Amino acid sequence: MRPRRPLIAINIVTLLAGLTAIAVAIYTASVERGVLSERLVNLKPPLGGFLMGLAVAVVSALGVYLFNTSSDHHDQSTMVKVYMVSLAVLMIVNLIGTALSFAFWTSADYQLAEKWGQVYEHHPEELRKVERGYGCCGWSGPKDRPVPADCMDRYGFVIGCRERVVPAAKQAIGIVSWGGVVVTVLLGVSLVLAMSMLASGDYDDYLDESTRMAEARQLLREGTLGPHQRA
Repeated sequence: MRPRRPLIAINIVTLLAGLTAIAVAIYTASVERGVLSERLVNLKPPLGGFLMGLAVAVVSALGVYLFNTSSDHHDQSTMVKVYMVSLAVLMIVNLIGTALSFAFWTSADYQLAEKWGQVYEHHPEELRKVERGYGCCGWSGPKDRPVPADCMDRYGFVIGCRERVVPAAKQAIGIVSWGGVVVTVLLGVSLVLAMSMLASGDYDDYLDESTRMAEARQLLREGTLGPHQRA
């Protein structure tokens, strides 16, 4: 089976994945702004997810267009090469981002504990929003750097924020990381199939066939195609 149809299908899947990444990034950023301090959890990862999702969606849409339509042979071939280079760049960037996400996932407990201490020392008022948002006091327990000092007595929260913040952060990061793995694999398969089409000449044959069909349709519309030619 020629790789054109599977390539179109994969690009549709990656297009949907890109749109999903955009939606998840927007949702994550809105949730974080509601319950987390930007000094405790950096909001740049959702922004990075948004930009990466947008790039994947655009390149995937280009792939669907290129392998489902035909235009000038030279221009189309050039666009396919641009598409392939974009795929390779996206693969590398996505792979790096995924590796960094997994690295943070493995050390989330330690890094968030360090961040809590830093924010407590310099901007303790910002931790109040975290405690109210997650229903907790202090970090490892109600007596471990709570804001205010009588957090447990005032709000009735009896567990430390570590028990709520770390699992929530690791769950979100895990979803993003494994999603990045899936998208990277899909991009790699798309790149291999596109290279296969160009190397085998299938894409040139597709363009030639599409051009002949377009010319035939034009002749039919103009009424210049004879009955014996229509058969």
